[in-house]
Amino acid sequence: MNLESKSYIASGVVTLSLCFISGVHAQIDPVLPGNALTGTASPGMTQSSEGKDQPLSRKMNPALTAIATAKQLEEASLRSGKLAPSVSAAIKLGAPAREDLEWIIANGSPAGRLYATAILSRFDQSAAKEAYRALVAGMGDVNIDFVGAHEHCHYSVADIATDQTSTKPLIEIVPRATGKAVSF
Repeated sequence: MNLESKSYIASGVVTLSLCFISGVHAQIDPVLPGNALTGTASPGMTQSSEGKDQPLSRKMNPALTAIATAKQLEEASLRSGKLAPSVSAAIKLGAPAREDLEWIIANGSPAGRLYATAILSRFDQSAAKEAYRALVAGMGDVNIDFVGAHEHCHYSVADIATDQTSTKPLIEIVPRATGKAVSF
């Protein structure tokens, strides 16, 4: 084996290990300090007062339950995405679903929290602004899988929150409503 092929193999191993590390990091449950976000539950789980994981215990619309347990973010333009029907249904629920959205922001999976905050921003931008701040403070360095039309990658919660609150977001996880962007 010559030096060039050894170098090629070594670079492939490094690339695979970096992808693996990012993938593992995305699955690690965050510990959230403070009272803004009290849930540290696994996706599909919530924590009891004793700190033990229990199944998601809040009765919600099935679309909101799907969002609460989301394992990844999908670009809104992916009509064939796994969560596209649930996101559309949750958006149609609107302001009456506010309590459930706030519960998801506090107790859902990292991806679910971002979806719920993005949906909340469609009808209450100041509450969404505070939720994005709390997400960045509590779990900003947690990585989340993102599936786009031409990409599959990882972004941190802080990166997504910064993008979602910019005047021209590059990542569209819920279809944009007309109006101003939320800034924090």
